[in-house]
Amino acid sequence: MSQSNLILLGQEGQTIIYNSWWVFLKYTAVLIFLIINFTAVSIALLCHQNDSLFSKLFVSIFAFMFGFIYIIFNYYSYRVLMKGQVCTYSGQVFPF
Repeated sequence: MSQSNLILLGQEGQTIIYNSWWVFLKYTAVLIFLIINFTAVSIALLCHQNDSLFSKLFVSIFAFMFGFIYIIFNYYSYRVLMKGQVCTYSGQVFPF
C-alpha cells in the first residue's frame, strides 16, 4: 500500500487538515470581528458616560453594528480630530 492511500479525505475530496484549517480561520475571523465590535461599544460608552440610558443603549447598538467604521469615522475623525476630545478610561470597560 502506498503512502498516498493513507491520507484521509473528506466528502469533497479535500484532506481533513485542509478542512480543519478553514474552520480555524473562520472562527478566528469571527473572534477578531467580535473583539473589534466590543471595543467600539466600549469606546462609545466611555464617550457617552453622562448621557441617558436610552442614549447609551442606542449608541452601543450602533457601535456594535458598525464597529470598525464607528471607531474610524465617528470616534477618530469626528471626536478626536475635529472636536479635539479624547474619551478617557474610567476604570470600567463597559460603563453602563
